Amino acid sequence: MNLENTLYNFSGIVGKMSKLAKNKFLQYSLALMMTVTPVLASCGGASATSDQTTITDTGNNDDTTPPPANNPPTITSSPVTSVNENSAYSYDVDAIDLDGDNLTYSLTTAPSWLSINSSTGVISGTAPDLSSDTTADVTVQVTDGTDTVSQNYTITISDTGGGVSSENVSVLVKGFDSGAALSNIIFELLNTSYSCTTDSSGSCEIISVLPGNYEAQFRDNGAVYETYKSGTLQVNSTKASEGKLSDLEVRLIPAADRDFVNKILRYNSEIRKWSTKPIWDIYTTEYVSSTTVSQSLIDGVKDAIKNEMSEFYQQTFSDSDINIYDLSRPSGQPTDGHVKVYWDDNITGGWNTSYFSGNEIISAVAKFSTSEGKARFLEELGENLIGSGESNIYPSIFNNYTIYTSLQEKDSMLSEIIYGSYSRPTGNTSPDNNPSGTIFNAGN
Repeated sequence: MNLENTLYNFSGIVGKMSKLAKNKFLQYSLALMMTVTPVLASCGGASATSDQTTITDTGNNDDTTPPPANNPPTITSSPVTSVNENSAYSYDVDAIDLDGDNLTYSLTTAPSWLSINSSTGVISGTAPDLSSDTTADVTVQVTDGTDTVSQNYTITISDTGGGVSSENVSVLVKGFDSGAALSNIIFELLNTSYSCTTDSSGSCEIISVLPGNYEAQFRDNGAVYETYKSGTLQVNSTKASEGKLSDLEVRLIPAADRDFVNKILRYNSEIRKWSTKPIWDIYTTEYVSSTTVSQSLIDGVKDAIKNEMSEFYQQTFSDSDINIYDLSRPSGQPTDGHVKVYWDDNITGGWNTSYFSGNEIISAVAKFSTSEGKARFLEELGENLIGSGESNIYPSIFNNYTIYTSLQEKDSMLSEIIYGSYSRPTGNTSPDNNPSGTIFNAGN
């Protein structure tokens, strides 16, 4: 009788044990086989009273017998060969090793959605969404540190017809300068094949975009309009139902206007603006003479606030947003949320300053000499709304020649950039970061 073969014949029982129990059982059994060997009385067998041979230690420790050959592991389990799309897959690879060696499991061929636990042999993952049935080849290896065995199989992934639908994404691109539609602007989802180019109406559409988060960008190959810094576009059924993937309007800045924009709207290349609508406090007593200024000057400032400043700020300033005080202006910084306006004949022309919390304007001051009129009112009050400077590059109320008594074309562009529906956020630097309220809809 060969005990090793006898033990191996127990593999049907051993196969039902855990991996650890299998190896412990085999290790114990082989140790027992090597320690005590029953000697049979004859080839035909022996009775219970047959002679026994006892192995005696002779004191000779020389061992010229070569060590037994390594027994490779054996995979005893059958693979799971099918799974539905968007469903969990699991296959517990079972293997035994007659030498009781620790076994390590690995995948040498497998789709990216599968992984294996190197200690337990469990292969798991979630099958992807499909448009039709497909297959995936898998090779799993088991090693005892000396020998390695493999099992090859193929998984069939079935399309159940309940996959996630794709979405169409359409945009409308206009210029900040005139609001006109822009053609030949490329709208692209970076690192993908998704892109479209706007037509003469400024529109284009990308068809059948799979759900996901993409880096989106607008680009003018002619470099007439600036390229946005890329931003995150979320494509999913929720965004589609909210209308945030359809006819999304976006505005671009003319590259030629960058210098003008930087000089007027930006302080140290940062946009500064009011986060809440300010209150205008007008003090009618001239600072030097302590006399009340003319009603025409008071009405001129009020009209400039209610008309041109309302237009620029894109919110209406009414009488309820204007306080009239028949007093000389108080000293010190104005109350947060207020603009202090007064007359001071110590100066020639006009002057303004603003106070900030970060890049948010929290209060401001404007003053004029009594010899000034509407053009000066617009310049100083306008600068109160942007917390910034002036430029003579284009006709503008921010031109320090102060000859313009209404908003000019470039002033309307500045208004859109800083306070419009597609305005830049405070602190935004060149090149422009992600504008709020446009195609970049992450978190909206």
